[in-house]
Amino acid sequence: MTYNIFDNEELLEYFKNSKINRSILIDENFSIGDVNHDSLHGLFNARSEFYEKHHSVFKSDFSYTKEMVPKFIKILSIESLSSVNLYFRYSLVSQLNLWFTIHLLNRTNRFLKVAVSNYQNLNKFLYADSGRLKNLSEWELIKFDKLWDAYQKSDKGQMQRVSKELESDFPFLPSIVDSIAVCANSE
Repeated sequence: MTYNIFDNEELLEYFKNSKINRSILIDENFSIGDVNHDSLHGLFNARSEFYEKHHSVFKSDFSYTKEMVPKFIKILSIESLSSVNLYFRYSLVSQLNLWFTIHLLNRTNRFLKVAVSNYQNLNKFLYADSGRLKNLSEWELIKFDKLWDAYQKSDKGQMQRVSKELESDFPFLPSIVDSIAVCANSE
């Protein structure tokens, strides 16, 4: 089985027209609100409370437990030996979603082939770059998982170290981590 996981509604339309119909849109915004929880249950509860409290900023009829959690459960349920293609922009919000998605994939303890395509410009991606996927090694999957763990704990030093380790293949990561530090300092 092949799954596509991505961060943009326009890609949802793009993948609806492809042969791969197992697509998951991740449009969470982990850059705001509490993410520091030891369990997924605790994280999902905190995120649900955050969205309920700030519902005026989001859709008034939005339900985190009905709209977001099932997407995460679907990721956790991906069958062993599946291929998972991840498509996430270079932006802060998108990269946090990528880190969390990889964190979930690592929790499955299944053998998965995971590939990533990071992009800046959606139109360029749709018409030129869509075939460019980089297979992630086990080491890279662990490093992205460590980025998520460090982000949850607000450990900027760890995020900087890990982003530097991944920089040769993901040159945008140090600037993403720097933007997290800037956001945290401005609160």
